Amino acid sequence: MRKIPISKHKLMGLGTALIVSSLLLFQNCDQPLPGEEEHMQSFYRSLPFAYETKVDTVAHMSCVNRSPQSEEQLRNLFTFYVGAHRPGTGVRLSPDYLEKTKYLRVDELLDSLRSSPINSQAQPQLWIRPTANLQGAFIPDIGSPAEGMDYDNMTFNTLDSWEIAPQLVQSPGSFLRFFESNSISGSRRFEGRLRLMGDGDEARENMIIGLSGESINRNGQREDSYLSLSFLRGPQGSTGVWAPESGNPERQIFGQGFALNLAPAPGSTNAVLNRRVLSQVREHNLELPSGSQAVPRTWTCPENLRFMILRPEDVGSQNALCTEEDNENNIDPRIIQILDLNYWAVSPSGRCIYPRVNSEGRVPPQCYASEIQTVNYSGSPCDPKGRENACPHYFSICYAL
Repeated sequence: MRKIPISKHKLMGLGTALIVSSLLLFQNCDQPLPGEEEHMQSFYRSLPFAYETKVDTVAHMSCVNRSPQSEEQLRNLFTFYVGAHRPGTGVRLSPDYLEKTKYLRVDELLDSLRSSPINSQAQPQLWIRPTANLQGAFIPDIGSPAEGMDYDNMTFNTLDSWEIAPQLVQSPGSFLRFFESNSISGSRRFEGRLRLMGDGDEARENMIIGLSGESINRNGQREDSYLSLSFLRGPQGSTGVWAPESGNPERQIFGQGFALNLAPAPGSTNAVLNRRVLSQVREHNLELPSGSQAVPRTWTCPENLRFMILRPEDVGSQNALCTEEDNENNIDPRIIQILDLNYWAVSPSGRCIYPRVNSEGRVPPQCYASEIQTVNYSGSPCDPKGRENACPHYFSICYAL
């Protein structure tokens, strides 16, 4: 006989149980008892949110060149990167959900993800969201939000899809950081990238101040924001996300938020536009009420994972000594997991990277705006807004211990 969670049903008397058991011996297993389907749907509607995420890597590029928007550039030039690299990170079915559904068969567990209103079509996404309204997002002033630019899907499909749900169900309680697919969508790691470039100096200043928790508007109110990993509720491009029914949906949502500090580049002033190196990550559980969301988890942002970004034409000049490292074994795996070494040349000793020029002499899309004439890589005073003596850009990584 099919077992059901006791908390949702009355215990049957022994005699009744024996009668029902006898009837079930002659019941076709593929055919539900009268009313059973309605009962299961009611049970599915009562289930809690099913998914839990955990990441261990956040990276930043201070690049400003937003266009062109080729697939190559979308992957290799970004503002923020979030990913799951080590075992014990990724996405999983939560212990609470597994406890509530422990008597379900595999097919019923899969059906529960698709039939439960709060779990159907959920997809983890990366956005920058204001802490005062987590249902909102940092979006462009002109045009609609674009995937891979203003937001990014952390998985290639929704978590209840036929491609992903079976992988979660087959590994109950385990975090999965890589999902296989036989379809055209392809396999991928649990990761996402935002490219918030080219919106102007003022927009970048506001983003940096907001993420660091320093933003105060003209009325004296805080306007902070999080780099958030939350779950889409609605069509692609919409900002609505799933939230606990018992809380304020503008202040509590399912997922994680990251407050980020960006530090001035070496040798530069503390002007906001000079803050080009990721120096601190503070993690928050956004499901909890405001004021109690901080997660006691240590993140580190070591100096050996901070790299100056060079223009290809400047490599080898007296102003920028950067020798490519031939042996990949000398490159930190954290870098290789984020950067495509077919696109980027990496110098661990010189602490710098630059886009490769291909065999045909084609220069790939770059980090710097096309109007920049000269870049000062020496660490001496530079101009964060200038075309001449411009300040260099940086790639930096933080990771959870």
